[in-house]
Amino acid sequence: VKNLRLDSEISDSVKLTYAHIRRAWSSDQDQMRVYYRTVADGEWTVAAAYTSEVATWTVDSVVLPANTYQVAFEMTDNWGYGVMGNHGYYYKPFENVIYNSNADYAGALQKETLMKMDDNGEIEVTAFGEAQFFEEDADPFDTSKYLDEPIWFLNGEKTTVEEYDKAIDSKNMMFLGGSLSADEVISMLENSDIPKEHKYEIVTADMTWSEFEALAESKGGHLVTLSDGSERSLVAGMFMYTKIENNVFMVGGSLDSDGTYKWTTDGSNSKIQDEFWLSGEPSFEGKTESGDTMKEDKVAWIYVEGKGDVLMDVPDNILEAAPSYSGYLSCIIEYE
Repeated sequence: VKNLRLDSEISDSVKLTYAHIRRAWSSDQDQMRVYYRTVADGEWTVAAAYTSEVATWTVDSVVLPANTYQVAFEMTDNWGYGVMGNHGYYYKPFENVIYNSNADYAGALQKETLMKMDDNGEIEVTAFGEAQFFEEDADPFDTSKYLDEPIWFLNGEKTTVEEYDKAIDSKNMMFLGGSLSADEVISMLENSDIPKEHKYEIVTADMTWSEFEALAESKGGHLVTLSDGSERSLVAGMFMYTKIENNVFMVGGSLDSDGTYKWTTDGSNSKIQDEFWLSGEPSFEGKTESGDTMKEDKVAWIYVEGKGDVLMDVPDNILEAAPSYSGYLSCIIEYE
């Protein structure tokens, strides 16, 4: 859905131009429809419908009323070769890496592109890869020429899967998603209701939770608090799924006097969401490596294979309980 803001005093209509392609697979045919509506919660009106094959890229257009508020493209998958286009953009936080993937010929040709922003603010391609699941120089619509394993291409040259994976690193990406309507943007600007930019830093050291907390405060921040799912996903994308493996991350939660765990370092004292915890946590106590029982009243963030990023309670001094964790303790500092 795309929001529009048109001035009816300038023109009584507007032309929307677009390109599309939909190859049939035998008798199977994908479809595309273009809609518009004049108010955000109004009924959609069909401006154009494409239900038959369009074998090559074709430019079409529709004329819309000047008071059009939104337009939308609806793609219907009927087992054809697809309404061709990209799958969206992803990025690696703070690493100046943008990633895009798309596929043609019902997935028989898969493409991946890595990009970065140069000093002039322009996007440039740093690597382009293709996985071709049909024989070289074959008609991609000839299924008799399809392959079980792809032929790999990197920047236009044939390569090995090992070299491909080394150059096209699509792991640890975060999706560029979400949208705001024109009214929401204007309201934010008029009311100065613009979200604060938070910055994050990771520090790895053999320190206690309390020492990490003191360090964060001395640097003008606090141990990160993950009070909502969106921030949790953001920070997880920065650190949990990137370069630091097997680490235990100290975060800004601790056991309150009322017996519940709360986010404390940001002053909110809000209860930590139940769904954030690892199964069986918080346990309030645990076994040391020597078999003794130790009180647990601080919060750490870990990654568990098959379960994702989860919280667990830990003692203030993890190394006293488990010396083997030396070198694997970190904290995430949040600056507001």
